[in-house]
Amino acid sequence: MLNCKGQHLEAANYAYASLRQAIFESAFLHEANFSRATLIDANFKQAQLSEANFSGACLINPDFSAAILDGAHLQEADCLNAVFKGASLVGADLSGAKLFNAILTGVDLSNANLNEVDLTGATLFNATLNGTSLKGANLCGADLEGAHLQNVNLHQANLSRMDMGHEGYLMAPQGHSSSIRDTDLSEANLEGAHFESVDLQGDDFHGSNLKHAFFQGANLNQSHLEQVNARDTSFEGTDLCSAMMEGAYYDTHTRFPPRFDPVKGRMIDAGSS
Repeated sequence: MLNCKGQHLEAANYAYASLRQAIFESAFLHEANFSRATLIDANFKQAQLSEANFSGACLINPDFSAAILDGAHLQEADCLNAVFKGASLVGADLSGAKLFNAILTGVDLSNANLNEVDLTGATLFNATLNGTSLKGANLCGADLEGAHLQNVNLHQANLSRMDMGHEGYLMAPQGHSSSIRDTDLSEANLEGAHFESVDLQGDDFHGSNLKHAFFQGANLNQSHLEQVNARDTSFEGTDLCSAMMEGAYYDTHTRFPPRFDPVKGRMIDAGSS
């Protein structure tokens, strides 16, 4: 078993290595190369991994708790049951990475590249994703309770069955607020997603699938909902006066706030279809 706890290993080369239960806890691994490596049960707690290269690596049960991964490269990495609790991944490139069931509680992913990343079932409780690109990402069943996603690009992302709060609802913890302001959610799959009391001001939902979605108490001021599928969608408790909904489809099961007229909003009645 390799034990490098606390060691200075700047630019160390572990490319294509196969290591089991390696310990890199608190090690200095700036610009270290782990590309295409296979690491099973590796311990990277509190390690300094800024600009490290994990591209194409196979990481099974790795623990990156409180690690610094700013600017790190994890493109196409396979991170099975990975733990990143409290880690910093500012500006990191995780495009195409597989983070199925990953624990990303309290992580800072500001300005990171998460295009095409698979975050199915991942936990991003209180995570910071401001300025992050998630184009084409899969967040099906992900938990983003209390997460901040301002100026995020979620174009063509899959957020179906997304869980952003207790009992499947997007609710902020007491004393906090969930914010997804000025975000590109166009053409995203948001079927069944819950956005209760979330700040969605200025978001672009153009052409997205909002079937069965729940927006009770959400802030949709100046949001773009043109041509969305709003069949069986709940907008109860919202203010849609400044939301743009021209060409959006609704049916007899769509719930609107009192005094909102979908015809005046130039929405399209899809009947009971």
